[in-house]
Amino acid sequence: MQKQFLWIFLIGSCALFPACSRKTPADLPELVPLTVTVTQEGQPLQGANVMLVPTEEADQKWNALGETNESGSVALSTHGLYPGVKPGKFKVMLYKVETVTPKIPDDPAAQEAIERGTMSLPAPQAYDLIDPQFGKPSTPLEIEVSETTSELTLDAGKPVKILK
Repeated sequence: MQKQFLWIFLIGSCALFPACSRKTPADLPELVPLTVTVTQEGQPLQGANVMLVPTEEADQKWNALGETNESGSVALSTHGLYPGVKPGKFKVMLYKVETVTPKIPDDPAAQEAIERGTMSLPAPQAYDLIDPQFGKPSTPLEIEVSETTSELTLDAGKPVKILK
């Protein structure tokens, strides 16, 4: 009974909120399914963000993106919403960031000082785990997608850990 209520609630909520019934753009081009696998030193790279940016100025608004799964693969979607990619030439941007939160000291005096506000923890630090050159519009990675392209493998270079 609770599951039925949950489904009715979810369906009813989608009817009330426009984000659930997003309209497809009238000028959305024909899209082809594309799965990209990202590796780093031959190993699948989980959690990498992949973004295809068209090199043709007229197609600039049809970027495609997604995040890799545990096998390093992602089925890309145009605008992250519409499954597939517009055929054409693309720059490929890759990035993966790890955020490290400092540990609270075990020292009771330090913990008390933190609680009183007389001592603060260092801010979390973010690290690039893919060479930053791949996360810029000037990325050296380029691909061409045709109507018959369905899978591509991209290498993200050597693992890095660079403080942002």
